[in-house]
Amino acid sequence: MYSLLREMPDFTTSWWRYMLAMMRASNREVGEFNDNLFIAAHIAMTAARDNPLSMLEAFEVIEHNVSLARKGASGMQEKMADYAFDQIEEGTRAYLNTILKADGEKLGGYMRREAEIMEAVANFNEQIEAIGDEFGFHFDTPNYKLVHETDAFDLYQVMPLKEGVEVRKDLKPVVLVPPYMLGVHILSFLPFENKSYSHSFANEGIPTYVRVVKDIMTTEKVQTMTPEQDCEQTREICAKVMELNDGKKVTLNGTCQGGYICMMNILSGKLQDVCDALITNVTPVDGTYSDAISGMPTMHHDFITTTLPSGNKVANGYLLSLGMRFVAIDRETPLVKVLDQASLQRATGMNPGKTPAALFRWLLKERVHLPLAIANMSS
Repeated sequence: MYSLLREMPDFTTSWWRYMLAMMRASNREVGEFNDNLFIAAHIAMTAARDNPLSMLEAFEVIEHNVSLARKGASGMQEKMADYAFDQIEEGTRAYLNTILKADGEKLGGYMRREAEIMEAVANFNEQIEAIGDEFGFHFDTPNYKLVHETDAFDLYQVMPLKEGVEVRKDLKPVVLVPPYMLGVHILSFLPFENKSYSHSFANEGIPTYVRVVKDIMTTEKVQTMTPEQDCEQTREICAKVMELNDGKKVTLNGTCQGGYICMMNILSGKLQDVCDALITNVTPVDGTYSDAISGMPTMHHDFITTTLPSGNKVANGYLLSLGMRFVAIDRETPLVKVLDQASLQRATGMNPGKTPAALFRWLLKERVHLPLAIANMSS
């Protein structure tokens, strides 16, 4: 009993640290989730005023929402049960070590470790901000060259980072096409950690180029972009790359939505004389086979639009991102995300590396709006 009482001051202090850190982490995740939710609700209310739902459509939306809520609650309960079981198991072991004076972690040490883990989760935003200097492309550095520009796109050449590697003119050039909504930086990710899709080509000496969409908030040509204009400007880009590489036809390499758009451009037949190969990477060309996606209620496009200061309507990137989170709502509720991050910190000895911070930076900070015609084509 004396051993237990001796651990109590340390245990109590650490328990309060744990609870305060968990509240901070949970409030952060709830706030981030609710921001998107309130944006979506505002757009939906405005759209419903201008285009009222029929009774059947309203019931379909309500039924879908109830299904999502049920799925989210079920996932949260399952995660909490697993997490509590692990905590009880470790806590019981520490308790027995304390009262039996056995070797191993005591109750105070156990609670102190858990408090430090939860504080690391609560301070995760600092890691997300700090990784900014290493994450993604930094086009203002000598590692990239602006080689062409169209109304809506900039074309950069990605130079090798691997020591001793030079661009080889005898190799076939590749043009990387990222998704519109989640931006270009996922194709670079952590280049100096050897975790970069674009540099995996460039570091082999392959002439590597990346098509970058200009800022939709300031470029009206992007705001009003159509699939046909995307195709024509992609053809212009491929022709320029051919010119820079002794007339060799281009390999288009599209990621996610970018892969789908590249496929549609090639199927149009307009790229035959400039492109002779296609690589698609995690491209949702078979999304209709997903019950989670095809099972969503069919809504008029006004339910995803935002009007920019220019007067042009675009598809709201935050709302579309929220839609994708709803597909995996059992893993995307705020509490589940906090507990998942705590599990990651525990499993890695509070040293998860730079990858989680870079991944969260991409998911949280790289969302942009889409041209409405491009969103309609994709859906």
